[in-house]
Amino acid sequence: MGPVDAAGAGDVTFLTNDKHKAALEDSGAGAVILTKRLDGLKKPQLVVKDVNAALIEALTIFAPKMKSAPEGLDLALASALAKTRAAGCGTI
Repeated sequence: MGPVDAAGAGDVTFLTNDKHKAALEDSGAGAVILTKRLDGLKKPQLVVKDVNAALIEALTIFAPKMKSAPEGLDLALASALAKTRAAGCGTI
């Protein structure tokens, strides 16, 4: 999964409103989840009733399972570390 402007060929992106519709054609995403088929879009389209519900379902199936925190780990610190890693930062 990835946002329209950052998704690569192995990613599925999504469209929850028309704000990013124009960027879909230039997106590197391999497919897009949306509520209405877009004529002329040359990507596979997964047309669903509710994009947010479809995202939750897809992430439930495909996202890596999180491991439980080891005994004694400060969960606030672990959360901060995870956020900095996700943002591409090496330090807090």
